[in-house]
Formats: sequence, structure tokens, C-alpha cells
Amino acid sequence: MVLVVPLIIGTALLIVLNINNRNTSFLDEIEEILDTPIQFGTDGWVKGNIGFVLAHPDDESMFFTPTLEMLNELRRSPRHSHVQVHLLSLSNGNYYGRGERRVEELQLVCKRYNVQCTNVDSPKLQDGDVYWSIEECQARISEFINKNKITLVFTFDEKGVSGHANHITTCIAVRNLVNKENIPLHVWNLETPNILFKYMGILNAIMHITSRCVIKFAPFHLYSNMTLHASQMRWHVPFWSFLSSFAYVNNYTRSMDTVHIQPQQTHALHATPRAPTELNFKTRHLKET
Repeated sequence: MVLVVPLIIGTALLIVLNINNRNTSFLDEIEEILDTPIQFGTDGWVKGNIGFVLAHPDDESMFFTPTLEMLNELRRSPRHSHVQVHLLSLSNGNYYGRGERRVEELQLVCKRYNVQCTNVDSPKLQDGDVYWSIEECQARISEFINKNKITLVFTFDEKGVSGHANHITTCIAVRNLVNKENIPLHVWNLETPNILFKYMGILNAIMHITSRCVIKFAPFHLYSNMTLHASQMRWHVPFWSFLSSFAYVNNYTRSMDTVHIQPQQTHALHATPRAPTELNFKTRHLKET
């Protein structure tokens, strides 16, 4: 028993130190990207900003709260106080006819994090479990990136975090856009966790202390953000806020190649939901330090 207590304390300290190292490495890589000037059209060489490219209002809170909290810390430093964070939601979440209200709720969360949000309300990009028009998504994303001089994008991975067709289309559109327009853009995709780890909460964060990720104890922040999305509050939200791994860790992969999608795989609104038959892309984990 005498040996158990020091062992527990020592293990806890090692975990805390490793988490701090992971977060420091994550911030270091972001700083390197933001400090590297790139050319945006006729504006010449400029230092870019950060953008989230998402599918619906509340995606930012359900899945990306640890990253939002981390970026708040980044911008508190004088060196990066000028950095802007922008958010693009490709739909207004009008599945139940609450689109206008959901846009207002998203704006409340964006105000909390000093994020400038852009919301799309297009007939071709309506909330629903269907695959959107890739071309329409790319056009909206391209405008967003160039207008706001985005050099680093956070978005979903090819599994869409929750398997939602809108999320998957968003990922594909971002990757294809980078290849098509030769945009010097860093794309970081939120990794979809194995179903066994998805609801392990803080334990999943501990398991990621050796990978590149954001680890933040943010269940209270996530729940607080979701209270601003009042139209989406359900009985399960408190449980999600504390049990979901997304309340504690955001693990990212970096896009290295485009996704090649066949024309027949682009579905119009109300098409029969089905997954693309071929997703040819490559990703690699963010380099270890």
C-alpha cells in the first residue's frame, strides 16, 4: 500500500506532463503555419488565418470544443493576437424547419470564442443524410478560404466523425478543392474514433498522449456551448458532453492527397442516401516531435 500511492501519483504526473507536451507540440505546429506568409491573389504575401469548414450549426460544439478552447489560448499571446478564426457552416441545419434559429445559436457560440462565422443557405446544401453536390460545396469553400485568407482548415475526416453523409461530403470537397485549385492550404481532419473508444471520455484522451492532438478537459465547455444550441438540446446531451471522447481530445490527421470521386457519386438533394463507392485518398498522422 505504501508503494501504491507514490506509483499512482507518479503515473498521474507523467500523464499530465505528456498531455502538456502534446498540446505544446500542437500549438507549435499551428504557429509555424501561421508564421509562414503565402500569396493570396493580388494581395501579395500575407500571413494567413484559421478556418473551420463544417456541415451544420452545432458541429463546432459537438466535436471541436477542445480545439476551440486551445485556439483561445493561442490568441491570448501577443504574438498571435492578430490571428483571426473563421467558421463556415455549409448548411443552416434546417432539417426540422429551425434553420433561422440554428444560425442564431451558432452565432452565439462564435461570439463566445471570438470566431467570425459564415452560414450557407443553399437549396443544394440542405441538412439531411444525403451526399451533397461536391461542386457546390467547393464553390462555397473556395470563396470562404480566399475571402478570409485561410491557411489552416479544421474539418471532418473521410468517415465524417459520426458517419453523417453531409460531414463526409464536406471532407471530400475540401480535399478535392486543394488539389483542383492548387491552394496552399493545410487541412487537418478530425479523426473518427473507433466505436469502442468513442464514449470512453477522458480515458480516450489518456490513450492519445503519444499522438498529435489537442487534449483539453472540456466537458463543461461542451455542455455550455450546447446550451446555446437550445433547439438541439435533448435528454442525451449531458451524457454526450461528459462521456464523448470529443469533450477531451481532438485527434487529427493531415490530408496529403485529394479524394477522387466519380461523377455518379455526386448526389443531388433528396437523392437516395448511400456512401461513395470509391474514396481514393491518403492521409498521414501529423508528424511527431
